[in-house]
Amino acid sequence: MLLLQRFHRLSYFFFFVFCLLPTYYTFLTIIMNCLACNKKARSDDQLRCTACKGVYHYKCYNMTTAVFKENLQELKLRWKCHSCNQVTRREDDNTPTTMYAINRAQVLVFSAVTGSITYEQFGALLDSKLSNIRSAIKDDINAAISKLKLEFTETTDYLTALQSDMKTELELTNKRISVMETDKTALELQLNKLNSRLSTLEKVSRGCNFEIQCVPEKKSENLLTIVRNLLTEIKISNETDIKSAKRIAKMDKDSARPRGILVTLSSERDRDNVLSAYKRYNRDNKANQLSSTHIGIQGERCLMYVTEHLSPETKQLHAAARLAARNLSYKYVWVKYGRVYIRKSDDSPAIHVKNLDFLRNIKS
Repeated sequence: MLLLQRFHRLSYFFFFVFCLLPTYYTFLTIIMNCLACNKKARSDDQLRCTACKGVYHYKCYNMTTAVFKENLQELKLRWKCHSCNQVTRREDDNTPTTMYAINRAQVLVFSAVTGSITYEQFGALLDSKLSNIRSAIKDDINAAISKLKLEFTETTDYLTALQSDMKTELELTNKRISVMETDKTALELQLNKLNSRLSTLEKVSRGCNFEIQCVPEKKSENLLTIVRNLLTEIKISNETDIKSAKRIAKMDKDSARPRGILVTLSSERDRDNVLSAYKRYNRDNKANQLSSTHIGIQGERCLMYVTEHLSPETKQLHAAARLAARNLSYKYVWVKYGRVYIRKSDDSPAIHVKNLDFLRNIKS
């Protein structure tokens, strides 16, 4: 819009400079010049056409001075030039006025050459110039509008194509996401199954093991002797086959507790017998539960604990269950066959703690 306004202003300026000023100058000159010979015409020797107001020397019309002066008043009131009277040229008439009146186009050409112009010619020229300017402006505006339409059409076509491509790409992306979500659900299900199988395999692989915790460490200790003494103390037969006994690394390296002893027996039944005998021993000797002094370790008395050989995940869950039981005033926490249980009181039912999320949702 701003460009169009500037174009209009420039068009008016050029029209004034190149059309109106020259025409105005020419118009001033025709007041003093004869339209036939283009020489200055004085008021006492000029004829003025009552129709077109053009000025001529009376001598250019082959008029004598006597005739001119005798008929001066009549000439001022009714005289018309050859052009206005539409006089046809005679064969032997070679006066400047006859040549000027040949036709309208020749008059305009002659006037352009001589620098003279009539009022009628001035109006025609002005209308022609204005018409040309209007036509040029109209053509320029139409061209600009056509260009804008073309650019707008190209832009809309490009945006439409781009939108179509984006829509297609979005549909493909949504399909990929849907497939990935389906695959993710299937993989999660498969992962849960694998975790369950792995947990089962770990329980089976640990079925013959048990741990002895909080046994003081000595440089010259004999772990088999310590295990034999413990089994004898809780009244387990010496014929029980002990396949191995070794210290295992601590889960918390900063803990002050000694490393636990991992004992492997020949069967799961023997392991269950040891665990049952340990619980029975502590139940029967509440005031003097199993400690390091009972198995012949010298030094400060330390309570010992016999537990199942749990996986790291189950140990973490067991520790979290003990902490939650302490905060929520639960009385019992224990592990049986690789599962963690808690109980509020003697009369309340046992609760199987499946995972940490389940533990967080338990209310006091």
